[in-house]
Amino acid sequence: MSKKLEITILFFLLSVVVFFSTFHLTESPSVWYDEGIYIQTAANLEAGEGMTFQFAPDQLGNMMSRFTVGYPLIYLLALVFKIFGANILAARGLMVFFILALVTVVYFFIKKRFGPVLALWSLALVATFPPLYGNGKSVLGEVPGLVFLIAALLMLNRIISGKQSPTRSGLLLAGLFAGLGAATKPVFLLFLPALVIGVYIAWRRKNLSPKNIGLIGAGVVLPLIVWFVTQFVIGSSGTSFLSVFNFYANPYGIGNIIGVVKNNLINFLTEAGPLYLLIIMLVWFLALIIRKRKKDLIPAEEIIAFCFSVLVCLAYLRIAGWHRYIFPAQVVALLYFVPSLYVCIQLVPKKIKIMRLGLPVTVVGLSLWGIYGLSFNSWVADFYSSRKTAFWENYFKNVPVKESAFFYDTPEVAIFYPSRNYYQYLALPAAGGPFGAEGLSAIGKGDVDQIIIRADTLESLGRGGKWFAKYRPKLQSYKYTILEKK
Repeated sequence: MSKKLEITILFFLLSVVVFFSTFHLTESPSVWYDEGIYIQTAANLEAGEGMTFQFAPDQLGNMMSRFTVGYPLIYLLALVFKIFGANILAARGLMVFFILALVTVVYFFIKKRFGPVLALWSLALVATFPPLYGNGKSVLGEVPGLVFLIAALLMLNRIISGKQSPTRSGLLLAGLFAGLGAATKPVFLLFLPALVIGVYIAWRRKNLSPKNIGLIGAGVVLPLIVWFVTQFVIGSSGTSFLSVFNFYANPYGIGNIIGVVKNNLINFLTEAGPLYLLIIMLVWFLALIIRKRKKDLIPAEEIIAFCFSVLVCLAYLRIAGWHRYIFPAQVVALLYFVPSLYVCIQLVPKKIKIMRLGLPVTVVGLSLWGIYGLSFNSWVADFYSSRKTAFWENYFKNVPVKESAFFYDTPEVAIFYPSRNYYQYLALPAAGGPFGAEGLSAIGKGDVDQIIIRADTLESLGRGGKWFAKYRPKLQSYKYTILEKK
């Protein structure tokens, strides 16, 4: 492939990424619960109040041990707020940066490992993968964590598989990226045991010395120390080592684990997202077997990537079956899908020419399917016509500073409130909640001017019950009900 053609195709694919990552940026997907929590935490950090969460006008609590996004994202988001102001556009603008960073590091990693042709085919799949934008445009930790993780794989490839001797800076950077990924989101802690396996194999092959391993380990430990110090304030909000461990081990407080595992196993055969992952993982696994039988040396970083993907799938089995929990494995498996499919197709006899078209036909077909999903049938496409963000921005635009509000388990709405004169209540039963329950007395006394609550939550409470006796519905928009004083 000529350099000019490579650059032209790369520019086109990056243009696709820019378009879909910025299209209806503040509305699609809809701002939701976790996103509201992280934006509020970063806004408080930018305001000089630390990584705290507001429950009342004069009450801030450190809830980081109950949340699952760490300082690598929160600190960067606070910096963005410092420059551009704390608003949804600035927050999601940072996520666009992470999406572009991810596809860039994906391209350079695959190009270095497999060459420009397979790199462009792989990038086409990643660029048209709807969950990239469904998870990536929201302020969540998955895409930032993947940026660090794949950067770590790239550095490990240069260190272990490269022709030059490992440098001290390269070893430290590999560990640093791995540690930053693990500190961004708990799912990336699974990268660490995979890293241990890969490093051990590299040591057995004499690709790494004990000193090299020590430098990688030092790079991993440093960001994890910062993560532990910033994330876990033991003793605050009823936090203990045991409660933190239980939350990370079972974040949704699921009692019937066997039933959940059974349902999630069925998901891998019946639902598009898990089934897609299963298929590309099987192709990858088959290619590994073929290469092993041909006595090809499987690079240590590929072993790390494969082990990580398997661990993510296993972790998914024991929690609520939301597809975003397998998203990191989907992206990592996509890195190796095209090269693995190429290995499998090479087994087909040359005289069966039509089978030799399997790779371009598969990639083009999946890319077109992705484009269709992004345009008409996906999490992001479902919200192209939404105006929920615009509604809340307009609704709160003229709210007097002295007017107070109570956000009943709706942190995604509180980010639009123009002042700090508000109360919040979070249910979060699996995280040890509820939190902010003491503020409910302000509702009972009629001290707040308006209440924002989900309509289904209000219905489940018996249309308000005793707590909302002094309030009446004022307006219902999207899935929320706004209550005002009678």
